[in-house]
Order: sequence, then structure tokens, then C-alpha cells
Amino acid sequence: MSSNPSKKYSKSISGKVLVAILLAGLAIFSSWLITRITFTKILGTVNKISRPNEKLKLVNDVFKDVIRLDQLQRAQSINNSVTTYNPYLKESKQLQDRLDTLRGFVGKNDVQAARIDSMKLILNERDKLFLNYLKLRANLVKNDTLTQQIRTLSQIITNASANTDSSVVTTEKKITTTTLQPVDSSAKSEDGSKGSFWDRLLGRKKEREAAKVQRLIVEELNIKIDTLALAKEDSLMQRLSETITNVEAERTDTRNVLITKQMQLIRAGNELVSALFSILQDIETEELHNSEMDSRTATDLANANINRINLVLIIFIVGSGLLIFLIFTDIARSNQYRSQLIAAKEEAEQLTQVKQRFLSNMSHELRTPLQTIIGFAEQMKGKDDVTQDEVNIIYQSSKHLLQTVNEVLDYSRITSGKFTFVSASFNLYQTLTEVTEAIRIEAIKKGLKFDTEIEVSPQQEYLGDPFRIKQILYNLLGNAIKFTASGIVSVKVSGNEQGGRTAFVFEVHDTGIGIPESDIDRIFNQFEQSGVVKNNTVEGTGLGLAIVKELVEGMQGSIDVHSTEGFGSTFTIQLSLAKAKEARETKQQPAGNIQLNFAGTVWVVDDDPYILQLCKTIFEKNSIDHICFPDPNALLNYEYNEPPTLIFTDIRMPGITGIELCKELKERDEMKGVKIVALTAQALPSEDQQQANDCFDDMLMKPFLEEHMLQVLAEYSGLPQNTVKAEPAAVANDGGAFANVIKMTDGEPELLLSILSTFIQETTGDIAALQQATKENDASAVRNYLHKLAGRCGQTGAGDISKEARRLEIDIAGSEELLTTHINAIHTLVPKIQQLIIEAQTLCDRYSTT
Repeated sequence: MSSNPSKKYSKSISGKVLVAILLAGLAIFSSWLITRITFTKILGTVNKISRPNEKLKLVNDVFKDVIRLDQLQRAQSINNSVTTYNPYLKESKQLQDRLDTLRGFVGKNDVQAARIDSMKLILNERDKLFLNYLKLRANLVKNDTLTQQIRTLSQIITNASANTDSSVVTTEKKITTTTLQPVDSSAKSEDGSKGSFWDRLLGRKKEREAAKVQRLIVEELNIKIDTLALAKEDSLMQRLSETITNVEAERTDTRNVLITKQMQLIRAGNELVSALFSILQDIETEELHNSEMDSRTATDLANANINRINLVLIIFIVGSGLLIFLIFTDIARSNQYRSQLIAAKEEAEQLTQVKQRFLSNMSHELRTPLQTIIGFAEQMKGKDDVTQDEVNIIYQSSKHLLQTVNEVLDYSRITSGKFTFVSASFNLYQTLTEVTEAIRIEAIKKGLKFDTEIEVSPQQEYLGDPFRIKQILYNLLGNAIKFTASGIVSVKVSGNEQGGRTAFVFEVHDTGIGIPESDIDRIFNQFEQSGVVKNNTVEGTGLGLAIVKELVEGMQGSIDVHSTEGFGSTFTIQLSLAKAKEARETKQQPAGNIQLNFAGTVWVVDDDPYILQLCKTIFEKNSIDHICFPDPNALLNYEYNEPPTLIFTDIRMPGITGIELCKELKERDEMKGVKIVALTAQALPSEDQQQANDCFDDMLMKPFLEEHMLQVLAEYSGLPQNTVKAEPAAVANDGGAFANVIKMTDGEPELLLSILSTFIQETTGDIAALQQATKENDASAVRNYLHKLAGRCGQTGAGDISKEARRLEIDIAGSEELLTTHINAIHTLVPKIQQLIIEAQTLCDRYSTT
């Protein structure tokens, strides 16, 4: 058995090592998984950062398109050709498409979308301005209006010249000289018209100067020139001046419009470039921000990965540390158990040697009295007359043999846990007197002086186990007389009041061989004896002091020994006993101080002989006339002269039930005034309970105590009583299963042995019958036996067993056959009842030797 803890903790260590390995594997796997997930995310972020930005690329393309468009615009302006509009418009359309694509990239960025829309508007407006500018410039370059006006001017001059010549010829034909002078002027005008406009324009002053020369010539010939021709010439010059003025004004307006259009075109281009730069800046800022955010995300992921790995490592380190601590703890505990196993092995080897010595000693202890008994019996077989000495020798040898066997049996019960203590009221002074008087005879026989000093009140009673106290004192005083060759054996008992308890000190002193100091610690071990005893001629089992120690400690006491080898020993025992509430004056006083003035006869009907024996004991103890019937038929067939005063009957009985018996008795005229009380431990169904209430005068629930039954008798004794209706007896935990029975019999051996013998006999038979009925699956029979056992066990004081049997009885009542759960419950219940039988047998053995 001692190896089980070692195996258990070996498995525990293996389990912890396995857990540590699993923890390490889990930590490695977790670190790998976290690293893999994190680096996958970081790789995605890095790829995102390193991938060319499509938006920036598109903005760059837009920027290039704007530059290219601007270059085309300049080229178009230089070429000043309408036929080259298509490349410009194609480039503008491409730029429009790129702006649409860029607008799709900006998504929900309303600011950038508005900028792109404004760029498209500016681009459209710029295209319109540029086209208008080109048309205006083309018109200016071709200068069709100016040419037309110059042609008009030339026509005017030509017409004017023609008109002048006609009028001179017709008016004054004699003036040839004067008329040639204007012709020369018109020829010069014709020759001048062949030059450029600017040359003719710049040559205007010379014409005036020439005109002045002609006018001088005319003035010289004034008298010969016609005045009408001079007036026409002045009108021509005025018209010519107005036309030139209009041409100059128109040309100035055209130049101003051209400059305005050019400024608008430049402004539109600037706005377009400015908007492009703004968008480019915004997108660049946004992308830089996104790049920064991606970088920060990658950094955060890396930091989070590091933190997670650190957490995993911390958990692993803490868990590993804890497991290592537990493993080392288990190893230390395993080493401790190993040391204990080694010590236990050495102790077992020592005990084996001790047991061998014990068996050798027991062989001598048993053989010596047996040899004496057999030898004298063999001698007595051939004799007609037997002497008293021979009978006495056989008696003493038998007594010695019985004492040896009892010691072995008592110690066997102690070590097996079957040793029980009762808590009954007893007179300690009387108990001590019985022991000392018996020991005094042994001391006198051996020639020893026996002194007693008992400081105990002769009237006071205490609660305890008088038999065990006797057994302790018999062992100590017996050893004192056995190991004292001459001198004194004494016993001293004194008490110290402590509230409701008294602390007693028992001192047993002798002047015998004593005990060596080296042996004092082991004289209370089983089968151990002092070295002085081994070398002495006195034999023994080596169990006496071990039994004494177990008994004293079982009653919450202590034992101590002081001894000097060769000068005797002193054993000191300390026990605390509670005072009984009141001392018993006589054995016939009713329990519970109930005033009983019952005159009449009591009948008791029960199919359980144990209950009948118990009731008989109570009635005899209290001097009450009674008759016990084992079944209802015996009562119905009984011939009586006078009816009883009170009838106690069980309810559940084979054949006729208690309710049926009660109804039949009530129908008899002579039974009209008889009170019938039910004895039952069964909770009845509602209809049966109603019938019982209507039929019975009272009920006494099992298990009951003596005072409970006497309360019922006192209620019908004819005297007014202040009693409370009896409830089922509570089981005393401090007096064993039969404490109630011992209390009812006042511990008198004859009465107690009679009740216990009945209990053992009836319970043994009922258990055998219950097991047989269980095998036959007879639910009704099983229920009947359970009913008997429940009532009987409850009456002894074994309330837990009684309740268990009662519950099982009720469960089976609702089934036509036994279920598996019922059978298992019966198999569990039977050993408990058998253990109760063993305790009853132990009490019988104890009280049979008292």
C-alpha cells in the first residue's frame, strides 16, 4: 500500500514533464505562427510602399500632357495655321481623358475631385480661348480687313484722280501745264500703291509735300486753273485721312483684343498649371501620408509581433518555472516517500521479527494452558471422582487461555476500526470498587500489599464506557501484579471539577522490575515487550499496553509512564468525564422522571421478536404487566378474562395488518374502552394514513426510546400529564449503534445480552431471507424484510441504516419487480447491517466476560 503514493507521484512527475514539453512546443509554434502572420502583413505593406503609385504616375502623365499641350499651343501660335488644330485638340482630348481617369483615382476626396473638375473647365475654356486667339491672330496676319480698306482707299484715290482730270479738260482746255501736274501726282500715287501698305503709309508725308509742290505750281499758274478742281482735291484728302484714321483705330482695337485674348490664354494656362500643381501637391501629400501610415503600420506590426513573442516567452518562462518548481516539488516528495518507504520497509522487517517473536510467544502462551487442560482432563477421564484442585487447575488454565485470546481479539478489533465506545450513565465509584476488590484477591494470593486511594463521590454518576475503564485498569493492575515479585501495588484516583466535567487522574504504581529508559518509548507498540520482561520468567502477549493506549486515546485521554529499572513503574492516565444530569436512585425509576401510575395490562403485537424483546425489557424494568404476541392471529385467538388497558401494535405485518387488527378489535364489545396505539416507522399513503388516524387512538413512531413508550403509558395512566408527544428517537453519535439499548437496560448484562442475542439471531435470519428473496426477484417479500430490518435497526440506534432501508422499501413499493437500482442498493445495504451484527456480537462478548 505504501508504494501507491510513490507510483502516483511518479505519474505526476511524468505528467508535468509531458506538460512542460507540450508547453515548449506550443510556445515555439505560437512564436512561429505570430512571426509568420506578422511578416506576411509587413511584406504586404512593403510591397504596397515599393509598388509604383498609379495616382502619382497618372498625375505625372497629366503634367506632361499639360506641358506638351502648352508646347503645341506655342507651336500653333508660331505656325498660325488653322489646318494644325487637330494635334492640339487630340492632345487636349487625351488630357481630358487622363483627368477623368485621375478623378476616378481620387475616389471620395471631394476637394481633389472639385479641383479636377475645375481643371477640366479651365482646359475647355483655355481651348476655346486659344482657338479664338488663333482665329484672331490669323485674321490679323492675313489682314483681310486692312487690305480691303487699303483697296478702298486706293479706289477712292483712283476715282478722285479720274474725276479731277475730266473736269479740267472740260473746263479749261488751255491749261495743259496745270493739268499735267496733277497727272504726275496720280501717277506717283499709282506707283506708290504698288509698294507695301506700310511704305505707302509712311510715304504719306512725301505726297503732301508733292502736293504742296503742285499747289505751288498751280499757284504759279493760279490764274489759269479752275477753282472747282481745287475744291475736289481738298475733299479727297479729307476722305483719305478719315479712312486712314479708321484703319489705325481698327488695327489698334484688333491688337488690343489680341493682347486680351493672349492674356486670358496665359491666365488659363497658369490656372491649369496651378490647379495641376495643387492636385499634384495634395496627392503627393496624401501619398506621403499613406506611405508614412504604411511605414507606421509596418512598424506597429513589428512591435506588436515583438510584444506577442515576448508575451509568449514570458508565459513559457513562467509556465516552465512553475512546472519545474512542481516537478522538483514532486521529486522532493517522491524522495520523501522513498525515505518513508525505506523506513516502512525497515519497520515492516522489524515488525516481522516482532511478530515472529509474538507467534513464538503466543505458541507458548496457548500451549501451556492447553497442555495443562488436556493433561488434567486426560487424567480425570480415568477417575471416578474428581478433586476440586484438579477442576480449579483446569478452570485457571482455561481462564488464562481466555484472557490471552481476548487480548488478541480486542487488539484485532481496535486495529480494524471495529472497536466501539458507549456513552452511558454509570457510577464511577462503584466501577472502581469492583476492579480493586477483584485485583486485591490476586495481590493477596501473590503476597503483595495492595493500597487504594479513591477520591470519587460514591453518589455521583458520569457519562462514559464503564467496561472500557475496567479493561484499562485490569490491564495496568494485572501487569503491576504480574511483574512485581514482592512489595506494593497501589492505585490512586482523584478528580478535578471543571464545569460540567471532571478531569480524573488514575495512577497505578508498583515496586516491580521496572522498565529501562531505552524501552519506555516502545512498550506501547504492538507485540513489543521490555527487555527486562523478555529476560524474566513471566510471559505475556505484548498487547496489553498497546490495548490500554488505544482505549485511553479512544476516550480522548492520555497515558504516561515513569519507571526506573529495578525500582518499579508508575502509569498515569488522564480522562475527562461528563457528569450525568441526575443520579439514578433505583433501577425501577421510570426513564425521564415520568410520573407513571399505570394500573392494568399492556399487550404488544409485532412480527419482529427483537421489538417484542425490547418492549418486554421496558415493561419488566418498570413493573408493568404485559403480554407479547408474535402476530395478530395469536392475539385474536388468545383467551383472556379481562381485556387489556392498552395495546401496542405494528401496522405492517404479514397476513393481517395493524389497521385490520385495530378495526376487528374495535368491533368487540369488551374492547370498547381499550386504547390502541400504532407502532410504525413507515410513512403511510394518504388513504392509509387517514384510516390509521380514524382507527388508532395514538401513534408511536419507531425508533422509540424507553421514555417515549412510558410517555404514552403515562398519558393513559389516569393522571394529568404535561408531556410532549413522542418523536422518533435521535441517534446518539457518542455511544455507538446500541447506545439506546444499553441505556434502556441500564447496562445490566443479562437483559442486554438477551436483547442483543435476539437482534443477532433475527437480523441474521432476515438478511439471509432478504438475499434469497432478492435472488428470486420477489419484490413483496423483499419489501417485508426491509420493513423489519428498518424498524429493528432504527430501534437499536442505527438511524442512517434505518432511513436507507426505509427509502428502499418505499421505492420498491411502487414496482412490481426489483429493478437493477434496487438490487444494487440492497447489496450496498446488507454489509452495513452485517457490520451492525458484528458490533452487537462485540457487545455480547464484552458483557459476557463482565
